[in-house]
Amino acid sequence: MNWSELAIVLLPFASLSGYLIGKRGGEKSSGQRVDQLSKQYFQGLNHLLNEEQDQAIALFERIADDDTDRFETQLALGSLFRRRGELERAIRLHQDLSVKAMLTTEQRAIALLELGDDFVRAGLLDRAEALFDELLAIDAQSAPALKQLIGIYEQERDWAKAANAANAYQRISGEAMGRLISHFYCEAALVTQQNNADRSTSGFDDALALAITADPDSVRVALMRAARAIEMGDALGASAALMHAVEIDTLFVPETLPILTQLRNLDAPGSDALLDRFVLLEKGTNALLARAQTLDSAEATKLLHARLSVKPSARVLAHWLKLRPTCADSSAGANNAGANNVGANIGDLSFMFDSLAQANSSKLTHRCAQCGFGMVQQHWQCPSCKAWGTIKPLVLV
Repeated sequence: MNWSELAIVLLPFASLSGYLIGKRGGEKSSGQRVDQLSKQYFQGLNHLLNEEQDQAIALFERIADDDTDRFETQLALGSLFRRRGELERAIRLHQDLSVKAMLTTEQRAIALLELGDDFVRAGLLDRAEALFDELLAIDAQSAPALKQLIGIYEQERDWAKAANAANAYQRISGEAMGRLISHFYCEAALVTQQNNADRSTSGFDDALALAITADPDSVRVALMRAARAIEMGDALGASAALMHAVEIDTLFVPETLPILTQLRNLDAPGSDALLDRFVLLEKGTNALLARAQTLDSAEATKLLHARLSVKPSARVLAHWLKLRPTCADSSAGANNAGANNVGANIGDLSFMFDSLAQANSSKLTHRCAQCGFGMVQQHWQCPSCKAWGTIKPLVLV
């Protein structure tokens, strides 16, 4: 927030100062008090608009000191310190404010909530967690306290506590948190996987079951279920989970292919048919190229040529040209000079388009739908904006 925006935020305090004080009495002294406070507020706003930050801070501090009943003024001043990065001053102000005898229970809870926010910004997560737990114990400011606790547990990678806090926040606020909760349980399952070689006796399946309950239509959960089914030798379950992932969002076809390759290596019935289905569903060409790799040269060439005749693609063309010399040599014979020359020319073109395909493959393959951050692999939490489940594969044609 810049200083002009802050001035706009503080303007209502100046405008309402007369009303708030006038409610306490209509005496002449009160009127003088109104004029004095209004004048001071507008002086402070003028300092902010002129980017005279230190003068504005000093003036608002005097207002807060002179008018101890001005709870909102002191909160605004603490927020101002926090936005400026002056966390020690913000903490000191909010600590002093939270112990004032004149505060109501609600005001004290708000002050503690602000103090907890100061601690979070300062990286004092233990102290912040203790404050928010205290607010939950007295049932004050529970929703914002739980929201803060979710962030703290997420930073601490305590996924079970994060899921519990998110569940509690969902009950209190009514805000849907299923997708976030599902990701927390998925993370908990992965931690169990890393800590336990034998997942059959671990909490992996339990955590995955909770993730499914939280968000039945999660692509991530479907992919994890497919991988787990392969480990258990359940080919039909793996196929069904992969199909469910693609039905949820066809953009994730590329993420199913490594798992589908494992399924094919097990000679699972119907795996080729499933890959053919993904070829038809995908807007890009990843599944098509994967299918071509499962065929002999002649069949693969025919498949890629059929796609090129419908929709030109540099990626598909590069792979098609790589297959052409083999086809040309096998059909014309090794001693046919004309065929060899053709094969050599095609080989040169193949090298050129292969280089083009490699250049294309080095580009970004995934992007966050919330902040636009691009990357070359799937992440379930954006490294930039920290949002969950917003990164999706790009359509590569």
